[in-house]
Amino acid sequence: MATAVSRLTLAEFMALPDTEMRQELDEGVLLETPPAKKLHSEILHRILFALYEAAKTQPKLRVRAALACQLSWDPPTVRIADVAVLTAEQLANADERGYVQGAPSLAIEIISPSESVADLVKKTKQYLESGAGRVWTVYPDSREIHVHRKGASIEVLSANAELTLPDMLPDWVRPVSTLLD
Repeated sequence: MATAVSRLTLAEFMALPDTEMRQELDEGVLLETPPAKKLHSEILHRILFALYEAAKTQPKLRVRAALACQLSWDPPTVRIADVAVLTAEQLANADERGYVQGAPSLAIEIISPSESVADLVKKTKQYLESGAGRVWTVYPDSREIHVHRKGASIEVLSANAELTLPDMLPDWVRPVSTLLD
């Protein structure tokens, strides 16, 4: 016999108390995950710092870690990008709780071994359908970054490849290995 899944409204989700767990809302279903482990955190900070330094040359870009993005009202969906690149306007239009409305220009997710492929595919699709220009999924174990764009094939970059962002940071080029090592 299947177990019924309790669904939350956006208001109920927003009213939840803060906890040590990372809380996201996936089409009304509360998802709670533990805090990031050491490797995840180290890679997050390498990516964050590299993009933050580069974005200083672009006055309209902002780079943030652990950014809550309300991707949909119905069904209610709130995702937290490990790292997000967005415009100053997107950030300024965050609601009173600090939730950005819609997806960032670039959402970056660092993949943990416990994440299922189905959940990852769904989350990536949610970002792209909510307006993200790109989603990077970072795989520490296989030392790859997958670049997703709506309507395009996934670009798989190995550690010896170079990562670029021509539409946001035209001169930015980084070897994938520098973000993973």
